[in-house]
Amino acid sequence: YRDLLNDNPGDRFSLLEIVRIQHKHLQSPALAVDTLDEALKNFDWMPDERASLMFRMADIYEEDMEDKEKMSGVLKRVETELTGTPHAGKATHRLRGLEA
Repeated sequence: YRDLLNDNPGDRFSLLEIVRIQHKHLQSPALAVDTLDEALKNFDWMPDERASLMFRMADIYEEDMEDKEKMSGVLKRVETELTGTPHAGKATHRLRGLEA
């Protein structure tokens, strides 16, 4: 999958397979988050894809790393980077849920 992703940096399937392997099989959620963050920095994803990757990162922070602060930071990035999209609304909704 790494070779496929190197050949085509926008191959979201390969990226998500790498993240899944790192997260579940290697039991390294931190490595999975780093891979997602690197992909977000190094490729100009379409808004829906970008949101999907950021929400995946937020989920890992919340569920596996129990880091609400970092999860909130990712959701705030969604709000900022995808302002005016349904994704920003979803991020706002999740942030309000944290505050409650």
